[in-house]
Amino acid sequence: MSLSIKELYYTKDKSINNVNLADGNYVVNRGDGWILSRQNQNLGGNISNNGCTAIVGDLRIRETATPYYYPTASFNEEYIRNNVQNVFANFTEASEIPIGFEFSKTAPSNKSLYMYLQYTYIRYEIIKVLQNTVIERAVLYVPSLGYVKSIEFNSGEQIDKNFYFTSEDKCILNEKFIYKKIAETTTAKESNDSNNTTNLNTSQTILPYPNGLYVINKGDGYMRTNDKDLIGTLLIETNTSGSIIQPRLRNTTRPLFNTSNPTLFSQEYTEARLNDAFNIQLFNTSTALFKFVEEAPDNKNISMKAYNTYEKYELINYQDGNIADKAEYYLPSLGKCEVSDAPSPQAPVVETPVDQDGFIQTGPNENIIVGVINPSENIEEISTPIPDDYTYNIPTSIQNNACYVLFTVNTTGVYKINAQNNLPPLIIYESIGSDNMNIQSNTLSNNNIKAINYITGTDSANAESYLIVSLIKNKNYYIRIPQISSSTTNQLIFKRELGNISDLANSTVNILDNLNTSGTHYYTRQSPDVGNYISYQLTIPGDFNNIASSIFSFRTRNNQGIGTLYRLTESINGYNLITIKNYSDLLNNVEPISLLNGATYIFRVKVTELNNYNIIFDAYRNS
Repeated sequence: MSLSIKELYYTKDKSINNVNLADGNYVVNRGDGWILSRQNQNLGGNISNNGCTAIVGDLRIRETATPYYYPTASFNEEYIRNNVQNVFANFTEASEIPIGFEFSKTAPSNKSLYMYLQYTYIRYEIIKVLQNTVIERAVLYVPSLGYVKSIEFNSGEQIDKNFYFTSEDKCILNEKFIYKKIAETTTAKESNDSNNTTNLNTSQTILPYPNGLYVINKGDGYMRTNDKDLIGTLLIETNTSGSIIQPRLRNTTRPLFNTSNPTLFSQEYTEARLNDAFNIQLFNTSTALFKFVEEAPDNKNISMKAYNTYEKYELINYQDGNIADKAEYYLPSLGKCEVSDAPSPQAPVVETPVDQDGFIQTGPNENIIVGVINPSENIEEISTPIPDDYTYNIPTSIQNNACYVLFTVNTTGVYKINAQNNLPPLIIYESIGSDNMNIQSNTLSNNNIKAINYITGTDSANAESYLIVSLIKNKNYYIRIPQISSSTTNQLIFKRELGNISDLANSTVNILDNLNTSGTHYYTRQSPDVGNYISYQLTIPGDFNNIASSIFSFRTRNNQGIGTLYRLTESINGYNLITIKNYSDLLNNVEPISLLNGATYIFRVKVTELNNYNIIFDAYRNS
């Protein structure tokens, strides 16, 4: 939009406004900082004598936050309100939240100071365009904050108050023209940003967690595009301090919610899982306050914009390396302030289309991942701390369903945990926030903590394996047992290892077979995080006589890794590891090594790169 169009706007014949837009109806944001010609927008003046500091301000509450509609024959109030709220802001909801603002300034030592306070507004328009001409315009003014005009004067001096009592609406900041065309076939409805079903992006993956439900804290400082979360803008003149205050009273803030599967991840279900993971205190049950203060220098005016912000959480259903379902939950947080040089009211106004609806993050990045127990799965308890050697019989009543077993240990140490015959594979989690909380008379008392932190384990259904984990007394842990056949009698076997097996702590040891033939053997297992370990146990075919041996080499594909090969022996104290060889780079390694027939070895790989979901271990035997 050219400057000439802006000048023509104030002429009596509004239909001569020329715009570079196709025919149709448009909703337009004309910017913040509008002062209306109505006298009741003036809140009054304050006089301070020389050297004194004056503070003026206001708290805008629902009763005073009145929007002003100027409808036309084609655009009634409902049409204006719904289209503005669908695109730009839910000002009906915003009016429920009190907003305070203040200005302070010190009078010079030789003069008095007069400060006059006025309300300001954000202006929206619904326009009808025909042949590049605006032929109809409806206007809506939504309450923003305020403005103070300061005038220094001598005793008895008459001041010019024409600025305060204007005969036309005017913008003290730079006007805007941000537009979106209104679809002709769409009937505008009241915006409801708090509960939406959308096609969320579920193509991303997280590494390297087992299947289950996870809640992710994605950080704070999220705001919606198109200034939907703008509280208001202050124009602060030279040598004046301005502040914006917002008390977040209970029941005045609402979350924003999107889901890819409203049947599985409803808002109520999502909130329950967020509470499981982070024990979230929603703002609608609490009170908070934030305040921004800024002072303009003596050589320029500044503008200060305040926004409401959100903290973002995601609930995901993670299955086989992909996100099957997802919900996004934006919890009202506090706010954000942006300060810049005040724009010139005479600057040209440029036609700008609205941004795509979405969120931008202005705060620090976060990616805090917490697992939560699926409420459809059973939880069993081992009520007393387990001793150094313990066998737990899995109840037959739950053997057709996956379940969690909650337990704690009597002694801190490194434990081997496995199912009977090393099948099915197990997953172990730490119960988050359970330290020193759940023991009464040496008996475990479940306080219903459902937040879990993955330690190690695998979902591979037919992979024989066992867990080597470092467990701490007074912490609670969960073992997840997958669904097993009711015809199978199964046990969990716990043993505190007194040997030197701690190098394998917090890793899954995968038991390899099918080494009886020469050639290349491929084993694919779920890989842990970069910096953690994945271990493989293999027994060299043949009879053990401490002499006969076979030639092997070990390498990885697609992933680099640092590896250590151990000889595994067993004594009355448990497993012991003897270091055979350290590898600095296993990628495509072909270096041969001679291993004793009949002996058992463990090959531990430190993951240094993740190029895909699986790390692949190759072993080949030369006779």
